[in-house]
Amino acid sequence: MPIRLNVAKFLGPVRIRATLAAVLVVMLALVVAGGVLRHVIQTSLLQSRRDAATLRARDVASLVETGELPVSLAFPGEDAGLAQVVSSNGSVVAASANLAGEPPMSTLHPLGTQPSIETIAKLPVGEPGSFLVVALTVRSTAGQDTVYVAVALETVNDAVDTLTRGMAIGFPLLLLVVAITTRWVIGRALQPVDGIRKEVAEITAGSLNRRVPEPETHDEIAHLATTMNVMLDRLESAVDRQRRFTADASHELRSPLAAMRTQLEVASRRGDRTSWPLTVSRVLEDQTRLEHLVSDLLLLAKLDAHRSDRPAGLFDFAELVDTNLASIQPASNIAIEPSIHRPIIVNGDAQQLSRVLRNLTDNALRHATAIVDIQLTHTTTDAVLDIIDDGHGIPIEERINVFERFTRLDDARQSDEGGTGLGLAIAAEIVCQHHGTITILDTTNGAHFRVTIPLADLSDDTDY
Repeated sequence: MPIRLNVAKFLGPVRIRATLAAVLVVMLALVVAGGVLRHVIQTSLLQSRRDAATLRARDVASLVETGELPVSLAFPGEDAGLAQVVSSNGSVVAASANLAGEPPMSTLHPLGTQPSIETIAKLPVGEPGSFLVVALTVRSTAGQDTVYVAVALETVNDAVDTLTRGMAIGFPLLLLVVAITTRWVIGRALQPVDGIRKEVAEITAGSLNRRVPEPETHDEIAHLATTMNVMLDRLESAVDRQRRFTADASHELRSPLAAMRTQLEVASRRGDRTSWPLTVSRVLEDQTRLEHLVSDLLLLAKLDAHRSDRPAGLFDFAELVDTNLASIQPASNIAIEPSIHRPIIVNGDAQQLSRVLRNLTDNALRHATAIVDIQLTHTTTDAVLDIIDDGHGIPIEERINVFERFTRLDDARQSDEGGTGLGLAIAAEIVCQHHGTITILDTTNGAHFRVTIPLADLSDDTDY
């Protein structure tokens, strides 16, 4: 069975993980930078010593070529004065004073006129220590000689060792400073998060009015707090809406149930004097009203549950309006006068938009006195549906509320024909899900509802 290691849980809180990550990154950067710096300095110092030894070897070689080579080679400085001239038979022709009587310092034989270079651990004289030896071939009167010049690498090694010790001491101190600084900075940055966490932990269904503190830093944490408060606003609004909906639904469902119960109780008490056909008719009316109410409630619940879903499907809105109007049977004293431009192609749910049309038309027929005018036109971007009746109209102060659930005007509440109070709310919800608008416009008499639905994009010549 594979073992899974939760690294985040093992390393602990965010500030510890972030601190370790920062220290690790800085440590890797310091190791790489320190290695590069050490290599550059060592290479530079070695090159300097190599150039100095090569220059001195060429100076000695010029003395050999001109025949002015002294027996004792003198150079300023003991280290720089380590030089020998060795003949082709291996005998030392000339040497610096500190190498007098000593055998050749090296067996290196360069090819051609270019100098050869090697590093040796110890010279025939002096203390042990690494030296850089430059060998240069030169022609003399006696044949071909080899010039050897050695320079000590002690100063180079000391400089590199000093740099290494400095990095070994300084880098850990620097990492400690980085760790302390990072932990402090992250702790300060995450301090508002702890306040947000504590506030969210105390928010319950009964305290949705509380909000998390928003720091004035204008950074990602401040944006997070703002987003959470916006989310809490939406959540509080949704819960309040759900509570009002539940209360209103309970009230509306209680009315037809109470009416049916009352009628049945009265009929049962009257016994033989009861007109059962009339009682059954009245109970059926209340049952029908109850059925419509439950159907509307279920539809609203479905719309709420799929609020984020975007309806899809191309169809001719004009044909849909025409078909639905043909199935409507208005009262004998009311006429429907349609004016439909076609075709008008939209993208949406035809069944839901049919419900919008029926709800608005039923509302208009319920309040009209003689005429309901239905017009379907379009702009460059939207289909525009206007439904106008010649009734008493809607007061301006009531227009903002008519799309709320279970909202009915006073005259509608006084009549069984006032509906369930959900028709306009359902229409508004469907239009919203289709990314359209529904508004009430000013008119000289009656009510004027306007619905706009975005036209479908037919730029790709899609068939519908």
